[in-house]
Amino acid sequence: MRLNQEQLDKFTEIFEIKAKSVILVKKNKKVTIIINSVIIFDVDKNLVKEFF
Repeated sequence: MRLNQEQLDKFTEIFEIKAKSVILVKKNKKVTIIINSVIIFDVDKNLVKEFF
């Protein structure tokens, strides 16, 4: 799921990063975060649940 501009602004504010695009890929209980077309890390789905 690619974040829209409102979600992107919220994500960058919460996690204090600079990004032009963020994509979240759900995999069971984990979410892979892709920032600016680079896979960054897998996190627990609860950490980013407000974006789904």
